[in-house]
Amino acid sequence: MIPRFDVSISMGGRRTGIAQSTTNEPPLRENVNSGADTAPLPAPLRAVGRVPPPVCARGGVTQRPGVRSERDARAGKCGLREGGSTRQETDRLAVAGEACLRGGMISVNEAVAEMLARVAVLPTERKRLREVPGRVLRQSIAADRDGPPFDRATLDGVCLRHADWAAGQREFPVAGLQAAGAVPEPAPPEGACLEIMTGAPVPAPCDCVLPVEDFSRDGDRIIARPDAELSPGQGIHRRGSDFKAGDVLLEPGRRMTGREMAVAASVGCGELEVSVVPKIAIVTTGDELVDVEDEPKPHQIRRSNDVALRTFLHGAGFGDIELNHLPDNEQAISWNCERLLQQFDVILLTGGASKGRFDFVPAVLRELGVQPVFHGVAQRPGKPLFFGTFERPGDFLHPEYTRVVAVFALPGNPVSGFTCAHRYVLPAVEKMAGITVAPPAETAVLTGTIPAHPDLTLFVPVCLSAGDDGRLAAQPNPFNTSGDFASVARTDGFVEIPPGAATLEAGAVVPLFRWR
Repeated sequence: MIPRFDVSISMGGRRTGIAQSTTNEPPLRENVNSGADTAPLPAPLRAVGRVPPPVCARGGVTQRPGVRSERDARAGKCGLREGGSTRQETDRLAVAGEACLRGGMISVNEAVAEMLARVAVLPTERKRLREVPGRVLRQSIAADRDGPPFDRATLDGVCLRHADWAAGQREFPVAGLQAAGAVPEPAPPEGACLEIMTGAPVPAPCDCVLPVEDFSRDGDRIIARPDAELSPGQGIHRRGSDFKAGDVLLEPGRRMTGREMAVAASVGCGELEVSVVPKIAIVTTGDELVDVEDEPKPHQIRRSNDVALRTFLHGAGFGDIELNHLPDNEQAISWNCERLLQQFDVILLTGGASKGRFDFVPAVLRELGVQPVFHGVAQRPGKPLFFGTFERPGDFLHPEYTRVVAVFALPGNPVSGFTCAHRYVLPAVEKMAGITVAPPAETAVLTGTIPAHPDLTLFVPVCLSAGDDGRLAAQPNPFNTSGDFASVARTDGFVEIPPGAATLEAGAVVPLFRWR
């Protein structure tokens, strides 16, 4: 168990709170600032366990991370990368990217498609079997032998030839004992039986097992009950009836739960190729936010977005997370985002993503070399959502792999940010981890009416129950405002209502996303 510190800072260098907790998450990465040719860091950033690494000195000919040639930078304006797509795909993405930068909004489906088209799958690493629970498998697992590898007794009793039973024989001499895990005994003589335990190999030509409940013992003989019934193959799990040697039992993209772990162990996989765990940075911004343990002033509120997002992602199987809080200060946001872009695979910023005077995040990200993909989605809540990518060279473990950092600027309102995390962030992180991302498969039947919006996709919180017909029923429970996070706790998920002129009546079937 590793002590973890989450540090929050505010304007003026005051540290608003240090909350220590003991978790099983990966340890915090301590970054040591060294080197004479680096810009000095402001005092508020030198917090416990959170010292940023060297920052490139401004001025001179030093090139900012992520900004390559002028031609690449121009292509980056539309969120484009060279390679990995057809000309038709490139043209499509370019049109969408230009529309975003002109201030237009794209649809939810377009935003999801653009996002997943840019997100890259992370490299792999080999880990011992005991180290991979919860990780994402990146190799096929095939059977090393038939399953089961022999004709296996499924119950305690005696094994015998069914031909003897069919001929009317009901008393059998016991020729020996076959225990599970013991060297196989020879087959009993014709007209005899062999006492056998569950899991033990059944010797040919024995082809059935009479359960111990269906006979009595008289010395070295057994006598079957008058009402006992026996059929060929009874009590035997035939060799290869589950799978044959060489059959693929697990495909890449599976998360290693107890089921997958059992399969891997049964076929002797002591080491497995799994995805590198995505490193995620959650950054809250805003001078009005204070730590959960602080007493807020009348004009302040406690931070909740970072706690909600970390818990959500951790519950989804992604636990390598660092929390940061930044003031509404353009320089502080720039310095910290520069560090995060070099160290993390996913960056989630909450707040500062709209068009207000202190909403510095989108402009800072562009300045640092983040390639905007979209800024503004035709949805409610979450209209100001920003997504972009940042490319950096591979690390020393994977030098050939160019990392594509996924950067999200989520709306600061809690309901908006939490909803966008489910609809966009989780699919992106799952793809990075090697999980196949499929369209939403779960649906529910509305039990109330929801007025559609002509231009916006609506995400409406619902309470779930079992309908009279056995189908999942969803009762709409709209939130008061996008800051009404208490309403989320009283619901089970949200349904997605496409734009249109008509009102969706009770009985309509709609896509469902459960809160996690």
